[in-house]
Amino acid sequence: DVNESKHEIKQRDNDGKQISYNPPRFEVSQDMYCDIAVNNPYFNQIRFRINPNTIRSEVTQVNRFAQVSAPLTVEYQECKQVGEEIKSTLLGVRQQVRDEVTAAAAPKKPVVCPFCGATTIPDDKGCCEYCGAPVN
Repeated sequence: DVNESKHEIKQRDNDGKQISYNPPRFEVSQDMYCDIAVNNPYFNQIRFRINPNTIRSEVTQVNRFAQVSAPLTVEYQECKQVGEEIKSTLLGVRQQVRDEVTAAAAPKKPVVCPFCGATTIPDDKGCCEYCGAPVN
């Protein structure tokens, strides 16, 4: 999530009065946040700021619909990359947990215990229900 705010940069005329540049210029401030939704009885979201300092850049308004911005700062690009890495890692962990849950919910198949020779369905630890030896 990027929180952005902007304010107009003005200049002083010969009388000392503040007037707008032509075309208008704005200072844009950005803070990048990572929001993580969690399934927890005590809280449902973790939010932390990615950038250590507010990212500032200058924008010149071309018309009422479009703006031409200075190239994105290196800091902005680095923070965006960090956010993408966090997202990628968390999505990978989420998929891994889902796969483990699916595998655990799959019906157990009987196997032959290599130690006692009994046909058994392994318990939660993967052990023979008769002799307790590991069958996987």
